[in-house]
Amino acid sequence: MRWLRALGMGLWLMAGSAFAAEPVSLSYQFSPLHGPPVYVQGQKLKTGAAPAETLVKEPKYSSENPLYATATLGTGEDTTFTFVLDESEGTGKGYDLLYVDSNNNEDLTDDP
Repeated sequence: MRWLRALGMGLWLMAGSAFAAEPVSLSYQFSPLHGPPVYVQGQKLKTGAAPAETLVKEPKYSSENPLYATATLGTGEDTTFTFVLDESEGTGKGYDLLYVDSNNNEDLTDDP
């Protein structure tokens, strides 16, 4: 019975040392690769099978079903920007090409 009591006491002492907490000071270090720790709320894009605004010119899409998306950006007169997802390998091969009307002139063929 003594050995059982000694075993219990030994386990109790070992458990106590395992749970001992030590204070650790932490400090934030800015990383230029990740930027400052901020959160900016985004917006959901409005998507559809047809553009939400009239486009002057569009490229020839490889997909029979390009996916149109619009976002509201900025504060000027025309704040609706159009994006189009296309399937470069053809219909059903996966959307992997993005067209953006970055200058917002409703012409998707003249943007870099």
